[in-house]
Amino acid sequence: MHKQLMKMFYLGYSKGVFHPYLIQNNIDLWIMSCINQGTIMFDGNFEMYGRLLEDLIIDYKKNTCYMKFKKVYWADGIELTTTDLSETIKFLLHKDAPNHYFYRYNELIGSKEFKDGETLDIEGIRILSQREIMFYCKRITESFVMNFITPILPYHLHKDINIKDFFQLKCKIEPIGCGPYIYSYKKDNVHFLKRNNLFHLGKPFIDELQIIEGNENEQLELIEKKEIDFSIVNPDLAAYIKKNLSEIYDIYPLKSLKTTTISFNYNKITFKNVDTRRYLRDLISVEDIIKDIYLGYADKTSEIYPPLVVDKKLMNIEAPKLDFYEVNSDNVKFNHKLKIGYKAGEKIHERISKYILSLRNEIVDFEVMPVNDMYDAFIKKDIDLYIHDVNCYLYPYVTNMYDRDGSYVKINPINDEELFQIADNLRLNNSVIHAKELISHLYKNVSNIFLSSPSDIQIIRKGYENLNVDARGVLWNIHEIYRRKL
Repeated sequence: MHKQLMKMFYLGYSKGVFHPYLIQNNIDLWIMSCINQGTIMFDGNFEMYGRLLEDLIIDYKKNTCYMKFKKVYWADGIELTTTDLSETIKFLLHKDAPNHYFYRYNELIGSKEFKDGETLDIEGIRILSQREIMFYCKRITESFVMNFITPILPYHLHKDINIKDFFQLKCKIEPIGCGPYIYSYKKDNVHFLKRNNLFHLGKPFIDELQIIEGNENEQLELIEKKEIDFSIVNPDLAAYIKKNLSEIYDIYPLKSLKTTTISFNYNKITFKNVDTRRYLRDLISVEDIIKDIYLGYADKTSEIYPPLVVDKKLMNIEAPKLDFYEVNSDNVKFNHKLKIGYKAGEKIHERISKYILSLRNEIVDFEVMPVNDMYDAFIKKDIDLYIHDVNCYLYPYVTNMYDRDGSYVKINPINDEELFQIADNLRLNNSVIHAKELISHLYKNVSNIFLSSPSDIQIIRKGYENLNVDARGVLWNIHEIYRRKL
């Protein structure tokens, strides 16, 4: 029988660590996602559903979450159970695990007592059966629920691990998951994955994935040679393929949940002044950024909400009327160059920062600097502004940026009680009215500057069947996809 093979190209170079809690770069994240699956996911309409579950009940009034698992097996043949999930959380809340995991689960009743070593179990976790589990929280938040997108750990492979050594990358763990593929080996710059015949949604049609790593020049060369079946490309390469290789590749510019955002460093007194924030917003042309930097592969947003959210969740709802707020120029004063930060290596964000640099005038001046960590740079006051992408999950999961107890607010004190209250109302009531309140408040107060929602541009060679492309991507149902004989 003809062997089905798909060759993918991904920018970057693997660190060889495919563990969901040790991922260090995007290519390893992509490989990990072929090996693993999270407990929950979003469907084509971005409604949350239990990917590994028969039943998922989230009660925002009682602050509980009930899960019932399907019959799922790890790739080594061991059945996945609720013990795996419970022990994953205990693993991450261990005293030797990094503290940021505690903040992800701190709403779980008993999490602090367990972290502090006062208890051996977590009060808010109740295993009801091998496949049923209940979580009890002080408050169900986005930060808590979204944790279940990250894959859980096979307890039988982690139960004897020294947790301190694990997080220092001193342990070797077999990359066993419950996803559609199993990691085999790496040769030169190619990672080989074979299909998982125990995959809970059925044996994949494509027998082998070859994931090639490299730089932009190597990506272009392999695409021009027609040696790649799938890749994620930037706007410049997408425009080139459209012009020169459209008979070979289909291009899918997918609307995303990302909003490119400029965050103010509220640790600095400069940004306590709303007129200063409004002045900077008015200085920037979103239309120019979409046209000249994204080459049209981006959309305007309704403040933090990208069009995907507006289309799916706020449809047929009249957008709130946004009043024009005139800037009081007497209140706008900058006593130093504003330092614009972006994550080192993010070329699009670098180009946006250089565009902003070109806007300097007699009132404000800028300088640009790449940084490795926004949180660290904000706390140390190294930067004034930071360009980054925010994943805006569908309300009530607005974004943890506006969770009064979230990590973003802890390092970047917005101190906007009205904003926090709107976000709380949105979370608790799941109301379009509160979504419109949020849009109006963010516009009026310029809590952040929202630039655009960039498309996730994916290409695939013509000839693949069973594609069911939606906002989740071209290959979200990879187990069903196959290549017809040409």
